[in-house]
Amino acid sequence: MKRYIILLAAILAPVFSLAADEEIERSFDMGDIDSLVISYRWGDVTLALTDGGSLVIRERLRRTASAGVENAGGVLRITGAKMPWFFGWTAGNTAHIAVPRSFQGSFRLDLRSGTLKGADDFSTAGEVEISLSSGIIEMKRLGARKIDLRVSSGTFRSLGLYGESRIKVSSGSVFCAGLEGSAHRLEARSGSLRIGRGRGIFDAAVHSGNISLEMAGLDGNLSFNVRSGNVRLALPEGAAFNLDAETSSGSVSVRSADGGYEVKDRSSVARPIGENPRHTVFARVASGDIEIGFVR
Repeated sequence: MKRYIILLAAILAPVFSLAADEEIERSFDMGDIDSLVISYRWGDVTLALTDGGSLVIRERLRRTASAGVENAGGVLRITGAKMPWFFGWTAGNTAHIAVPRSFQGSFRLDLRSGTLKGADDFSTAGEVEISLSSGIIEMKRLGARKIDLRVSSGTFRSLGLYGESRIKVSSGSVFCAGLEGSAHRLEARSGSLRIGRGRGIFDAAVHSGNISLEMAGLDGNLSFNVRSGNVRLALPEGAAFNLDAETSSGSVSVRSADGGYEVKDRSSVARPIGENPRHTVFARVASGDIEIGFVR
């Protein structure tokens, strides 16, 4: 028996040695970089800003492999290591990536499983793509010329996205405290969208799920097409618009700023709300309710 125990220990020793913590720090000059790609299949990633001119990666690993880094053609690509077979021994893996504050190029964030948190507000003159397969992404404020957000399964939260945007949800949730830009396209196959302090033109299409939108100002047309779910829209007090709303199975209600109703429990409404409307709120729902209110 003692011989078998010694043999088993000898076999497992190299495997258990992978669980030892290792800290690695590397830096990369960003002087000739105009595009940044950060892709992690798993683990906990924190994204922050630095006043220096170099990107700094600090990793705490429970295995020897660190993220791969490739610099080619003005693109700096950071790819996290593949998930090991013994996943339970790697729960402590973390990566802290500090991006120069002066970087104004395009960047892409891709997370398949785990968490990615933005510790600072980010602003860039380029385009931003964010892809979440399964996990959680939490950003503070993010500003860019164009923002493309895709959530396959998981949760995305942000204090604010600023720029022309497209948000697509296959199965998951998006919570955004602010969404401002010239135009926004919102799509949800199965999931929920909750947006606060919106500005610009909105075009929303939902197959199955709910959409909640609070507007900081009405300076563009709003369009909602929902197959199954509810539309909840909050507008600034005094906002005027042409309402064209209809639901096949549900009701349309418009609550005034004083708490009463301008329209209540109708299947369709086509009329101006307020004085001298310039923009249109268009809503079509196959199964669900359309609720419009005003906030002070």
